[in-house]
Amino acid sequence: MDRITTALQEAIKKDLGLMSILMPQKAEGNTAQVQLSFTGIKASGESSNDDSTNGTESISLNATYVISGTHKKWINQAIKDSRKFCNLIEKDNGKMLLVVKIDTENTKKIYALWNRQGDGQFVYPNDEEKSMPVSYVESYKIDIRFPKDFIGGD
Repeated sequence: MDRITTALQEAIKKDLGLMSILMPQKAEGNTAQVQLSFTGIKASGESSNDDSTNGTESISLNATYVISGTHKKWINQAIKDSRKFCNLIEKDNGKMLLVVKIDTENTKKIYALWNRQGDGQFVYPNDEEKSMPVSYVESYKIDIRFPKDFIGGD
């Protein structure tokens, strides 16, 4: 599993220019980030008790883009980052290439499929008072299909 999440985090950094963290860790500060939360694993085409290493599985993650701030530079950065997600969804049909390191010499290529989960929104620390700093949040679902033998001891 570590190989797949590492490949996803590297692809987010390369393709979107954003850091990512695997929840429930907590990032510091107001840096733009993608927060990844594992939501499930399932067999893809085989029964869940199929022990064949030739089968495929898929994992699902929630990905939440978050940026916080209070000024024009911050909102401009949120717009630039949001455009990157739009390009990923529209231009590439949500497909992000992941290069998974198998060992020191071998890699495998798989894809993460991103789907937007509604419009972005502003989140205030105290909703009743609309106090600052405000966060801008966009939510995505990521599905990654991979050979069953990718997840083992690692």
